[in-house]
Amino acid sequence: MLSVLIDEFLPDKYLKYVELNTKLQASFRRYNSAIPSYLRERPHHIIKHSMDRLSLAESIPSNNVTVIDMENGEFLVKSQSSLEEKMYKVMSGTKQPSCECFDWERQRLLCKHCFCRIPARPVIRSIDFQKNIEIPHSSASIEMCS
Repeated sequence: MLSVLIDEFLPDKYLKYVELNTKLQASFRRYNSAIPSYLRERPHHIIKHSMDRLSLAESIPSNNVTVIDMENGEFLVKSQSSLEEKMYKVMSGTKQPSCECFDWERQRLLCKHCFCRIPARPVIRSIDFQKNIEIPHSSASIEMCS
């Protein structure tokens, strides 16, 4: 049983892993220019999820964003769906961005609050403070086992 695992299963899975990661590379395929550079070379479901959240973020007025620490990328974003005055803390200056909202807690993927525009600098989004973004599930490892 162990020899089958070592000799057959693992080498096949490794080859599939390499193949899937190769297909994600920009040198292997073209990306739409609307896709931000930090989302390129990611699995399709990550790109789709993030682009959906990016479009949802367009509805967040910049006056609903409060800067806590601009240098470290910390912001408070007012909830759009809650009837109460709920604020979500977004940490985008860390190696892995995070938010206190349900969408982030459930999926651990970038939420619309991570893409909101910064007040007084509307061309900048909170995620733009991210220098070396690490998006969870960002390699083909998840797809490899399916």
